[in-house]
Amino acid sequence: MLARAVMASALFLVGQPSERADPHVAQTIQKLAELTSSWSSVEIEVRHELTEYFRKDGGGTPPRSTLRERYIETSRGQRMLELINPDPGGGERVFASYADGKTCYDVTLQGGIGTPQKQYVIKRDFSDEGQSSGSAKPLPWKYLFLEQQPLFEKLDPSRWQGVQEKMGRTCDVFLVKKARYFKTEVDMVYAIDRETGTPLEVRCYSTEKERGEDRPAWTWEAVTLDEADGYHVPLKSRELVFAASPKDDSDSERYSLTRDLVIERIQFNKTYEDAVFHPEIEPGASVWDQIAKKQWVEAKLPEGPAAAAERSAALEGRLGPPVTWAEYLPPLGLGLGGTILALGLFLRLRGRAG
Repeated sequence: MLARAVMASALFLVGQPSERADPHVAQTIQKLAELTSSWSSVEIEVRHELTEYFRKDGGGTPPRSTLRERYIETSRGQRMLELINPDPGGGERVFASYADGKTCYDVTLQGGIGTPQKQYVIKRDFSDEGQSSGSAKPLPWKYLFLEQQPLFEKLDPSRWQGVQEKMGRTCDVFLVKKARYFKTEVDMVYAIDRETGTPLEVRCYSTEKERGEDRPAWTWEAVTLDEADGYHVPLKSRELVFAASPKDDSDSERYSLTRDLVIERIQFNKTYEDAVFHPEIEPGASVWDQIAKKQWVEAKLPEGPAAAAERSAALEGRLGPPVTWAEYLPPLGLGLGGTILALGLFLRLRGRAG
């Protein structure tokens, strides 16, 4: 069924690097580079739905939850990411990250979009990118990048693995060995559409042995290939996180989590005001300046410098540690792509240990 079909779709070679790359390989990498860097801005809204969650019997379950992301990036290094997640008690929870090209900011709202700020953190790294080598860009857009670098810069033509037919399209397949994710090295295999330079499949292997046996820790696969503002993007795609190494070929042992991804809106080359990437601190917000190593509660009413200093000193050490993006999301499965990878590798390692 689904898992078996995904495994059977791996028609490419995952063994030794090619001695002689196809002459089209350089063109494929160039088209990928154009897709990654030829725009002045991109805005994307994505919906994630978990359709299965730690199920070993292969049976489908309703989506446990839905996560929405809104992301903006400009060629000037400006970025904005909103994570919008249902609150178990009703309503929504919003965690946002910003970068103005020099400094980054994390903002937690008291509820959904439009509610007052609860916490405001001033920092050097965007979202969680200072805690790992992964990218905080939303899925599936993040698969144009690897280790926080454009993917085309990581592809070595000598690691071309051959050709794969995907969605009736010819794809060039590349291997990236020992890619860094968190504190783990993994092998990544990319199937990139030759005509458009768009990745149509990504497969992650926790060990070289499992790559040779084609037993990935997780896979991502485009369901559609669409055009938006002259750029080719898969508006629908699916990510599978596989459970511990299966003991047989039954679907019941093949996977534990399925994430369906739908790009609800994507727009290129739009102009944004600088204020979009540097929100003002709202009165009443708890503020952590991790660069200056200061913390305070933003005044609700104007006050003089002496009163502000006294209030800041009184609060020193009384505020709890800042909320992070990981704490603000539900348990495993609804984090960003890095969480998916960590989950997949954990399950594989647990299976071998057992």
